[in-house]
Amino acid sequence: NEVYLVHLIQGKLEKINYKVKKIVAKPEQEWARVEQTHDPIIGQDLFDTVQNLMQTDGRISPNLDDANPFAGLLFCGDCKEQMVRRINRYKDTEKIFYICSTKNRGDGCTRHSIEEGKLSSIVTKSLVHYANAYLNQSMLFREVKSLETNFEVITKYDKEISRLREEQDKYYKLCSGLYEDLRLGIITKPDFERLHGSYTTKTEELEASLSKQEELIKKMFKQGISAGSRLDEFKRILKLQPEDIDRKTLACFIKAIYVYEDKRVEIEFNFIDEYEVMLNASKVIEYEKKEKLNTDAERSA
Repeated sequence: NEVYLVHLIQGKLEKINYKVKKIVAKPEQEWARVEQTHDPIIGQDLFDTVQNLMQTDGRISPNLDDANPFAGLLFCGDCKEQMVRRINRYKDTEKIFYICSTKNRGDGCTRHSIEEGKLSSIVTKSLVHYANAYLNQSMLFREVKSLETNFEVITKYDKEISRLREEQDKYYKLCSGLYEDLRLGIITKPDFERLHGSYTTKTEELEASLSKQEELIKKMFKQGISAGSRLDEFKRILKLQPEDIDRKTLACFIKAIYVYEDKRVEIEFNFIDEYEVMLNASKVIEYEKKEKLNTDAERSA
C-alpha cells in the first residue's frame, strides 16, 4: 500500500449504482492519487522489493521452515519459466539443484540443471562485484555534483536518453514516409491508418520513457544518489559469502536470475537505472578534465 510511503490513494472501489450493493474494483488510472501527503513509514527501496516479491512464487516447501533464497527469483534462461528445487539423496549424502519447471512437467524445454552451491557462489561473486561498482560510481557521482555541472550536460552524456531519442527519430521518419507511400499507392489507406497509429503510439511511449529518464536524472542530481541505508547495504554486500545468501538479500538487490543450458547465469539487478545514470555521468568528469588539460596546454603555449 503506497500509504506507507508518502502517497494517499483513494477511489480504488466503487458501487455499480445506488440500487446495487455490489462493489467492483476501478482501473488504476481512475484512482484518486495525491502524492507527498505525509512522512514515509518505510523507504522506497523496501516498498519496491515487496512489490517485486508479490509478483513471484514464494511458496514454502513442506520440508522447509522458510522459502528457499532463490524462490520466485530463479528462471530458465530460454523458456523464462521458474526453476524448481530438487534434492537427490544417496546413502548419507544429498545434492540440491534446480531444474526448469517446464522440463519438470515434461512440456518440451531442457533441464537447465544447476547445483545450488555453484549457483550461490556465482550469485555471491556477482553481487559483490555489483556492490563494489555501485559504490565506486556513487563516489564519482558526488564528484560530478561538486563540479556544479548543469542538468543539460548530464543528459548529454546519458546513453539511455541518446538511445531513446534515436529510436524516437526513427519512428518520426517512418510516420513521415507513410504519407509519401500513400500518395504513390504503395500502401492503402487502411494500411496507412493502421501503421500511422502504431508508429504514433510507439513515439508516445518513447516520449514517456524519455521523460521518466530525465526525471530520474533530475531527482538524483537534486536529492543525491540514494538513501544512506542503501549504501550501507551495499557495503554489507562487500563482505558477503555464499553461506550468507538469504531471500531478503537477494530480493533487495536482484530482480531475476536466468540460468541457461550451458550453465551460464545472467542476473538482472535492482537499482540498475541509477547505476547507469551514474556511469554515464562519470563521463562528465573525464570531459571536464580533458577540457581543463587542453585549456592549460593552450595557456602554456
